[in-house]
Amino acid sequence: MEMKETLEKANQALLEGDRAGVLEYLHNEPDTPEVLWLRAQAVELDEERIHLLTLLAGEESPYSQLAATYVKREKQFTKDLGEPPDYQFWKQPSWERRFEKMKAYRLWVAGGFLLFFFGILGGIANNKYTANFNSEVATAQVQQTAQAQLTGKPYAPYPEGIVSIIDVEDPVDTLRRPVTFGEEVDEKLKPAEPAKGARFVSVYISFQCEMNTCSEPPEAALGLLLADGNYTSLYKYSSRPFFVDAPPNPDSDRISKGQSIKLWFVFEVSRQTSPKSLIVSPPNLEPLFVTWPILP
Repeated sequence: MEMKETLEKANQALLEGDRAGVLEYLHNEPDTPEVLWLRAQAVELDEERIHLLTLLAGEESPYSQLAATYVKREKQFTKDLGEPPDYQFWKQPSWERRFEKMKAYRLWVAGGFLLFFFGILGGIANNKYTANFNSEVATAQVQQTAQAQLTGKPYAPYPEGIVSIIDVEDPVDTLRRPVTFGEEVDEKLKPAEPAKGARFVSVYISFQCEMNTCSEPPEAALGLLLADGNYTSLYKYSSRPFFVDAPPNPDSDRISKGQSIKLWFVFEVSRQTSPKSLIVSPPNLEPLFVTWPILP
């Protein structure tokens, strides 16, 4: 590589901030003024830089004057730093006035710190208010989303399976089919009565398994979205109220991928409102809404 081309590449590397590249290009080059100048700009140690510039200052080239000025300035800085300060304010006639100014300055600094401290407290209070406000907005958005999906879809697909509604009974005829919460008396399931002012509503669902094995179909929590915007409790397979004549049976209700099962889910609903959608809440996913059938 010719000397001119080498210098051009070293200059370009220096412009790009690549000091190691400069030194690499000039590694085997003779100590010409141009090479000394570029090396001096690329080395990391100040002592080495001053040494190279001192060598360059003794040459005859356009760079020599620049190098001499730099070396002279560095020597002056070193000399100044090695001498004791020539100004001691406590020995000056006006030191008392200066001291009063310093005290006043300290008061201003203290005041500034207080303002900064109260500013932080105000920021914390504002953040707390913002967090509460954002929480209320998020709740409202969830409710609005639910209301927007009142009609839902005919079925709810999710990674674990697919849920659809086969039939509903509103209200449940508890004399014909008693409902229980699983409580036993004398080794028999105890029939339950709905809360005062409420009724039982049952939903007959179909669930198709999409996992290798579904041991608690429908592998999601189910609930009802009501016309007044409220929700019933969400129940899973093993926690739901059920008909006395159709208790959960994990052994017979286990199904595998591609198989389907039909199950009754029973909910307690106020007599002042009516269901609008079946809520299907799969694990770690947003709730899905299944269209509520129109009763005759």
